[in-house]
Amino acid sequence: MRLLAFAFAVLLVACSAPAAPAVPSAPAATPAVALDGNLCPDGTPTVPQRFRANTPWLDADGCRVTPQNGPPSVPSVQPPTVPIPDVALVKSSFGVSTLPAPRRAAGREPSPGAVLDFARNLIGRIDNFRSPTRIGSVSDGEWDSVVWPGEFQTIVRAAVTAKPVAGRFFHVDEATLDADYVLSSTGTQFSELTLHFRDHAENPPAEGELFYIWHLRVPNSGGSGFWAAVADGYDGVTAKTWTRTNTTYWTTSLLETEAKSAIAGYLWNESYVPGGNQQFASNRDTTPFWHQRIEGLNHLNALFAAGTLTERRFETMSVRIDAFEPLTYFGGGVMTVTIRGRLVEMIGGKTVIENFTQPLKFFRFGGNGLGLSGWTAVDAQEDGVWLSGGDLALDKLQTSFG
Repeated sequence: MRLLAFAFAVLLVACSAPAAPAVPSAPAATPAVALDGNLCPDGTPTVPQRFRANTPWLDADGCRVTPQNGPPSVPSVQPPTVPIPDVALVKSSFGVSTLPAPRRAAGREPSPGAVLDFARNLIGRIDNFRSPTRIGSVSDGEWDSVVWPGEFQTIVRAAVTAKPVAGRFFHVDEATLDADYVLSSTGTQFSELTLHFRDHAENPPAEGELFYIWHLRVPNSGGSGFWAAVADGYDGVTAKTWTRTNTTYWTTSLLETEAKSAIAGYLWNESYVPGGNQQFASNRDTTPFWHQRIEGLNHLNALFAAGTLTERRFETMSVRIDAFEPLTYFGGGVMTVTIRGRLVEMIGGKTVIENFTQPLKFFRFGGNGLGLSGWTAVDAQEDGVWLSGGDLALDKLQTSFG
């Protein structure tokens, strides 16, 4: 089967002064008169000269212009939408290879002041969670966006409720970058920081201060920038160790949900409907696999543009996860899957149906344990041969590793 791609008037308001109460002996009211003594053809007063500037809906005499009816507008016709294929999951156990050990290296700040900026932002957000002026409670989603779920988040929540909130704020005293952890294929994967701060009582007789030392482990975007949230940590005062030492940042059910979504997008990207648009590559031609994939998509587009291929769809599709090769601490890695189903094509006025089975490899990126991660295709097997020739070229995908 051919390769697939990963997908996707201006209003005028006239106001008048309120009328005085009616008096039985008073004469009937007279019609309104324009301030400059002129009336428009429809009997309404003209707009005074001083109000006519920058009013395109008035003519030279200060009367409203009736829009001229132009030719009837032609409604735009949108091409039909290519439906996203349905993909069922075939549950199975799958192998997971050992995660490469990251190498500890001297910490390097992505930009001057980045560590202190991160620390102040983190503590500021936590301080906001206990603000007495806050409306409503803090949701789990808000917490997860600051500190990933787990034991360390429980520690952070406890610090927020340790003292009465009135007249208090968290103050950062010091933040240092202790180390980076590097994988040769992905650059800096995460960094370790130490944060000294205090729960400060601003006005006496508020209760006294509490001092904290937190050791933090935070994702790093390949060395080019700092972090959105804390992945792990421990309280240095109580001398505990990292809370997620033996815990992965992914689950089997999360990978299975991602697989169905990834395959649906992948199949959609080379599906066609009569009168629809051509398809496009979702990645650049930077790897052996994507070189051949783009050639395949260009061939399909040429057939579709010529009217030879008029429809292409996938039916009764399923996906099974065969293996996961994690490459990063947070769950990025290579997923090997097998898809099965039926390809239906209308070619030259004839319907061609092909039942097929195909192994595929995807790179799972941006893994963080909180939500769905992205998958991008990196290899496909045709007639028992992997199209990449063994070179997945992950460093040329131009995507984050997570």
